[in-house]
Amino acid sequence: KMSYEIIQYTGKVYRLKKQLGPFEAGTAVYCFAHVGNTIWLELPSPWAGASQVKLSEEVFKSLV
Repeated sequence: KMSYEIIQYTGKVYRLKKQLGPFEAGTAVYCFAHVGNTIWLELPSPWAGASQVKLSEEVFKSLV
C-alpha cells in the first residue's frame, strides 16, 4: 500500500527567507490558493500594480 503526502499551503501566513521584488526577507505573505504545482500569494502591498502573485511550488519553497 502506497501513501502520498499532500502538503496544503492554503490559508497560512509565511515569512520570506529571501527578497521577493521590493519585499525584504522577513516580510509576511499569505497563501490563499494552492492548485497542483501553482501557489498564489497575497502580498502586503501592491507590486507593479498587483497585490497577488502566482508561483510554482518549487519557487515558493525556495522563498519561504
